[in-house]
Amino acid sequence: MSPEDRSYLLSVYATERQDDQNALVVAFAIATAGITYVTLAIAYINDHCNGQRCTFHGGSPNLVLLTAPAIPLALAAFLALNLAATRLRSVHLQRLEYALQIPLSSAPNSPTAPSFHTDAGLVYRSMDRPRDKPRFARVLFTFVTLMAYVPILATLLGFTWIALLHVSGSTTRLWAYAGYGLAELIEVMALFRSLTGTRFTYKGPEAGMLASLAESGGKWLTETDGRTDLDSCINSSREGPPRP
Repeated sequence: MSPEDRSYLLSVYATERQDDQNALVVAFAIATAGITYVTLAIAYINDHCNGQRCTFHGGSPNLVLLTAPAIPLALAAFLALNLAATRLRSVHLQRLEYALQIPLSSAPNSPTAPSFHTDAGLVYRSMDRPRDKPRFARVLFTFVTLMAYVPILATLLGFTWIALLHVSGSTTRLWAYAGYGLAELIEVMALFRSLTGTRFTYKGPEAGMLASLAESGGKWLTETDGRTDLDSCINSSREGPPRP
């Protein structure tokens, strides 16, 4: 890889890493805003509703109840979009880390840089490589991930059913259940797709593998006109080292 190409890819990597760091802040802000809204909305509904009858000063009770779930639903949608973009960015970052990795010492098993995002996958993407070691840590952080996302999503999406319980008129309530239920199903499918879809999961070689690959005796990086052919590198890594 020429110095100009490496410098360009490093600038791209730095930009993507900054966006990746901001994604976690955005997700936390969305979750905080959603939980705050749901908490205040439930308190407001409890104060103004008694059984199936609600009294809201200056507005139609049904209109308030039917539109109230739209805000947490939109926040959950933004959370799904943020997760999908983060997962896609992760695929590209891991490709860049593998292409740009530089040994930090002359030792045979020297760690390489950049490789933080790839290594952090043990925490943030623990379910992507469930058979890789350390297996216990991957299982542990998979449960932690579920404990982080499931309560937040249950709070944002569950508020819909709490608000619609107080809508007067069975037909109106039924149509509201159907509409919001379909919207929530779409969001859950998008979230599940972001976690399990092949487009959102990196299956190629990881950064830090240069030393181990070199020890295997295979030529894993092909040079073409001074540039690293990353696609050939990834394909060859899947096929395994050439046999003598």
